[in-house]
Amino acid sequence: MSAEIVERVLRSPRYRDVDRALLERLADDELPRARNAADAVKRVKRRLHQAVGAFRGGARPDALAAAWSGDLTAPDFRAACADALRTHASTRERADHLEAFYAGIWAVT
Repeated sequence: MSAEIVERVLRSPRYRDVDRALLERLADDELPRARNAADAVKRVKRRLHQAVGAFRGGARPDALAAAWSGDLTAPDFRAACADALRTHASTRERADHLEAFYAGIWAVT
């Protein structure tokens, strides 16, 4: 039954690349509490959302790769990094302050 739950969760585009061992562990944890297989899938997805959902935003690694020229200070690359940071709520609220934040760090290191 656990394998069925894992397969159903992996069919979800949002969680298709989550480690199978993690899904198996979550399915084993949630199956005894679930009313049926559909409820177990829902419970596993809820746990995944709580653990990693907030971090799985719309960041586009392809945009970062396209902007990469080998120079960390290149304006295009820095802009792509800033865009990636803005895709997640916790970094979006800090993104405008990163220059000052890191300037302070680099000043003392």
